[in-house]
Amino acid sequence: EDETGIANIIIDPVLFDQNRLILLESTFLMIEGILQNHNNVTHVRAKGLRRIQGIPIDLWSHNFC
Repeated sequence: EDETGIANIIIDPVLFDQNRLILLESTFLMIEGILQNHNNVTHVRAKGLRRIQGIPIDLWSHNFC
């Protein structure tokens, strides 16, 4: 997600096949590509990607009531 709450990523089938395990198994990804806006929909056309490791995740629920 980005600051607006949504990030659309377009991944070419060749790039997907080359990075299938990274895409399916990673919690966080760094996506490099071209930012595009078509009909007020913003997305990134991926040119490269890599796994981001070492980010601690708090899996506990937050009850703010």
